Amino acid sequence: MVKRSLFLLMFAIAAISTVRAQDYTKNELYGTYSFLSTDVDVLEHEGFHGYGIGYQYNVSKGFGLVAEWTSNHGTVGPIQIPGRIILSVDARVNALLFGPRFSYRTRPVTLYAHYLVGSANSKVGYDNAPGIKNTEFAQAVGGGVDFNVTKSFAIRAGQFDYLAIHSDLPLNNGGSSWFRNFRYQAGAVFKF
Repeated sequence: MVKRSLFLLMFAIAAISTVRAQDYTKNELYGTYSFLSTDVDVLEHEGFHGYGIGYQYNVSKGFGLVAEWTSNHGTVGPIQIPGRIILSVDARVNALLFGPRFSYRTRPVTLYAHYLVGSANSKVGYDNAPGIKNTEFAQAVGGGVDFNVTKSFAIRAGQFDYLAIHSDLPLNNGGSSWFRNFRYQAGAVFKF
């Protein structure tokens, strides 16, 4: 009788630990609004609006692998550069990034931090000219918070990233070859 009770108690503890250890979903798909504050000197830290989509595969409760794509674009002007006034500048930045994400999960919220690497495609055109295109290495360091509405749906209240893009574009007035941008995202997360 004691052995049977002890066995049932151990079985119950093991079952509860297994259920608790898997108290997260393996897959997360999210869509976001994206705002990019750009570091192109001639644009004087203009903000560009856009959108993004991402996928996260959770290896464990606290560790996942992320693939994310964002597109930000906007038009500014007129701006003055040495010897010329440009009436309209059209800029677009598309970033495709991959990497690890570390999460702290509770029932009401999920906090996370990540380091993502990949590439960014930048295009700058002005006064209806064809423009300059460049695809280079990019990296993002950041994190955010999701508010869990149900087990399968969350609101991404904010994701904040320092997005550094290496560039050969002649837009930093002879400065650094890195554009140091800041990106904010918010949206919906579907968990399955």
